[in-house]
Amino acid sequence: MQSASDFSNFETHEEFSKQLRDASLQNNLKKIKNLVGEWIQRFDSLDAIKAVNVSGTFNTLSKLGIFLKIWQEKDQSNLFKNLIVKLAEKGNEISKKFNSQAIANTLNALSKWDVFGNKWNGDQPKKLKDLIIKLVEQGNQTTDKFNSQEIANTLNALSKLDVLDTEIKQGSKEEVKSFIVKLIDQGIQSSTQFNSQEIANTFDALYKFNILDDKKWAKDKQNKIKLLIVQLAKKGQEQEVLENFNSQGIANILNAFSELNILGDKWTNNEQEELKSLISQLAKRGSGIEGCNLKGIAKIYSALLKWSNDDDEFKSLTYKLEKQVQAIAQKQNEEGNILDNIRFTSQIITDLPNLKSKEDNQPGTALSGATISDQSPKAKTQG
Repeated sequence: MQSASDFSNFETHEEFSKQLRDASLQNNLKKIKNLVGEWIQRFDSLDAIKAVNVSGTFNTLSKLGIFLKIWQEKDQSNLFKNLIVKLAEKGNEISKKFNSQAIANTLNALSKWDVFGNKWNGDQPKKLKDLIIKLVEQGNQTTDKFNSQEIANTLNALSKLDVLDTEIKQGSKEEVKSFIVKLIDQGIQSSTQFNSQEIANTFDALYKFNILDDKKWAKDKQNKIKLLIVQLAKKGQEQEVLENFNSQGIANILNAFSELNILGDKWTNNEQEELKSLISQLAKRGSGIEGCNLKGIAKIYSALLKWSNDDDEFKSLTYKLEKQVQAIAQKQNEEGNILDNIRFTSQIITDLPNLKSKEDNQPGTALSGATISDQSPKAKTQG
């Protein structure tokens, strides 16, 4: 506990929020600890807090990994949680002051903190869940203000929070579903503004909502979501967007399309052609990218197994990924470590013999959407 003489001369929540952000950027662990401790002690004596102070601090804390061992050893996790709960309480009181950016940032932070898990004590989880629903309610009133980044980040956050399957309060699941649909509508209107990362994050979020489940989503809602997916797939093929997809984005998109069973009978022929065309372009783009980790490689292999990989671009992509696995194995062998994730390594070992590969030392034939066929015995295709 700090004495009064140790206190700073900060008089506002905004000053504490800014100082905490700066200390975080400097990775100044001692200063972070002192600031959080002092802020908690003086919290109720400061000026009225603003929504931007809540969302900005949540954004800062979300990047600190508050449940990591480094903080647990310093007994700092509880300090962080106490500050988060105090901010959540104030956020509940002023939720109508949150704009689209503040909503997106706050939900994104909450999605990283296992709100529905066992890391929180007493009534802490309830206060955090109450804030989620308050922000969903506010978002429902202001969806037309969300830009492409905020849409992608909010959908991504909601996909990680157990809010579609858990009734936090009466009617909350329908409130969340309504918010998602409004975000989809806004995304359709602004689909030309999405960049590569936003497209990948949106696809990754949407498949987790089980959007093709007739028991969860009415047909008209499914069609809206599919329309956004197709529009973003088209946008993703534009050269300036396509060239900016990184290895993680490619892995996430291929995995999402695999989970969405894009060659199944829930999709029309025209929709399938647009989605298959993006797969083809990503295969080409992916063949020139290094840096995939084992999780990303496992995702791509799993997706490729569901589609024909007789074409040169798929073979080239598989070959590059084989080399990446070898490079990871060599590096970790030199460092005396086993491969960093046994589950993904095992999956790669299982999938690789079923994929064809080819070193791309000569020009490959251009892939067209029509060359991709479904290899899954359970899927039903049209046409």
